[in-house]
Amino acid sequence: MPNNCFLHTSHCDDEIDLRDVFFTLWQKKKIIASGVFLFVAIASVVVISMPNVYRIKTLVSPGVISRSPKDGVRFTKSLAQYKGEIDAGVYTTRLEEHLSSKFEDIMFSPKSVKVSIPKNSNALCITYDTKNIEFGKEILNYLVFLMKKEDDSIHQQFVKGLELQIELDVNALSGLEGEIESYDNYLKQIDLEKLAILRLVRKTREMSGQNSAEGIKSIAGAEISKENLYKALLHNNILIQKRQLLVNFNDKLNEINIQIGQFKNQKQSVSERYYNLLKEVGNNKRALKAITPFKEIIIVVTEEGIVGPKRAFIVMMSFVLGVFSMSFGALIHGWAVRQD
Repeated sequence: MPNNCFLHTSHCDDEIDLRDVFFTLWQKKKIIASGVFLFVAIASVVVISMPNVYRIKTLVSPGVISRSPKDGVRFTKSLAQYKGEIDAGVYTTRLEEHLSSKFEDIMFSPKSVKVSIPKNSNALCITYDTKNIEFGKEILNYLVFLMKKEDDSIHQQFVKGLELQIELDVNALSGLEGEIESYDNYLKQIDLEKLAILRLVRKTREMSGQNSAEGIKSIAGAEISKENLYKALLHNNILIQKRQLLVNFNDKLNEINIQIGQFKNQKQSVSERYYNLLKEVGNNKRALKAITPFKEIIIVVTEEGIVGPKRAFIVMMSFVLGVFSMSFGALIHGWAVRQD
């Protein structure tokens, strides 16, 4: 029973304390309201006097040195590399030196330079938040100038190298064309020589046939005279010479056919080199057309709207802080009065 009374009494005391809190706050409502109003008024005056913060923005694309369905876009420097250099402050010293001569009273904040890579984009978005629009524009303009200068140097070296390679390959193509033309001339000459030998072969065979017929005719008579025998031997000797000549002609024709085969193989080899090199020149020319220099997709601009200060948020927080502070102060004052 005593325990229950204790619990009941404790519960009653809690209710009385909570009512006292609300009663104290209600009694001090005018003071609390005045204090909150003062907090809000001061915050409003402060935020109104605060200068606007503008966001300067540019969108740039590094130089492209190759494009292919397989490998995609290849930049002079990767987007991640550019972002890493800016975040690491690679350009900070040169920016500070440049800005110090034009804006002596404004400090450059490297941390305010923000770089991002928009989704599904081959570009860099660079922003700078500043109270002075011209200062922010000068920062991004000079930063883009420095990036473009470095990018163009890499880009020009690559272009010159590719142009030189194309020039060398075109000269090599001219040399290969000369070789192919020489092989064509060799083959034409050998073909003419082959035709001449074939005519001689045909003529020799015809003459051999005649000699053979004459020899047979000389000894085919009823009476074989010395004269006829002599004629038969003479035609036989001539026939043997003609046959030996045919053998020589055949040997020569075999040599010519071997030479023709060799020249055709050599011409085929040179032709393959020629067409492979011609294909490479075509690929390099297409690659040269695909190369694009560093460019600004969006020129340095001030984004619409003001990015700071967040005046509504500051005023709202001053209201919340005022309510909390004045209520806490009223409760402390009420507790002190009851203690007295």
